[in-house]
Amino acid sequence: MWRRGNYRSISRQFDTESVVNRWVVDYYLFLALELFKKEQYEDFCAITDVLDSVLVRPYGPIDFMPQKIQVWRFLCRINEGDKPGEINIDHLLSHICQSDSW
Repeated sequence: MWRRGNYRSISRQFDTESVVNRWVVDYYLFLALELFKKEQYEDFCAITDVLDSVLVRPYGPIDFMPQKIQVWRFLCRINEGDKPGEINIDHLLSHICQSDSW
């Protein structure tokens, strides 16, 4: 039978996982951008696989995370062969330009 103390333990574990996942997502988004800039597309794809698996887990909110994820998805589409003209760049840039830093 579950006791009240067990719920607190689960809550702390969830909070810890959320914080760690947020750090992991932020780090791998940065790394993906760097790999794309350096034209290391095979490594970029490997990082994309990691991000896909982490993003299904809980991660706490962080400033500009949605914009970072949009940029990464945009780069994924380019890497998969979509031409920038086929992608709604104005929509993407309007979200990115709302922030002063990245």
